This record gives sequence, C-alpha cells and structure tokens, in this order.
Amino acid sequence: MSNQPKPAIGKRIRLESLPVPTLTAAHVDDIWTFANRFTDTTREIYERSLRQKQKVYLIRDHDSGELVGLAAVQRYPVTFEGRRYVIIFGGNVLLADGYRGLNIIQRLQHFSRRLTP
Repeated sequence: MSNQPKPAIGKRIRLESLPVPTLTAAHVDDIWTFANRFTDTTREIYERSLRQKQKVYLIRDHDSGELVGLAAVQRYPVTFEGRRYVIIFGGNVLLADGYRGLNIIQRLQHFSRRLTP
C-alpha cells in the first residue's frame, strides 16, 4: 500500500494569473516560501528562472487562501503547414501533495490561451 497522500478531491482552488513583470515582492516571497520546500537550488537561481517566463499561475486553496501550487509558463506561437499553434512550456510547476491527481495543471491550459505573444 502506498504512503502517498490521497488527492483532496473535495477541495476547491482559486487560480490567480499574473504576468511575471507584475509580480510584487510579496508575491515572490510567497512563491519562494512555497517553492523552497520542493527545490534544491538557491532563491536567486529560482527567481531568475521564474523571471524568464511570461506568466505565473498561483494555485490557492479556495477556503484558506494558502498557496498550494504554481506554474510559470512561456508561450511560443508557431505556424505549421499554414496553421497557427501555440507551444506552452510549463516551467517551475509545483503542487502540494494533497492537490496532485486533480488535473489542475491540465485546467491551466484554458487560462493559457489568454496569453498574448
């Protein structure tokens, strides 16, 4: 039997979509406090990676407002055989254990369409 926490199926989330250049010092502090639990790097390197993205999605518990995940994305519009497509690179993607398995990252695709090139 697995010791992995079960997904918080009944949990609701709030998604906050922010262009990376608009992140405040408080946002970055909150992001680093959360990300530091999952990464083996320095804050400087993590922030540099984050700042190279276009948009960050902050995933918060609906009731408590606690940051439970994040995804920073870079969007690359391309044309192939006369059709326009968008490649979405998701870097700095993290989810707290109880929120995995709920297709949260897949749901971000809907919000990613709103990014401007």
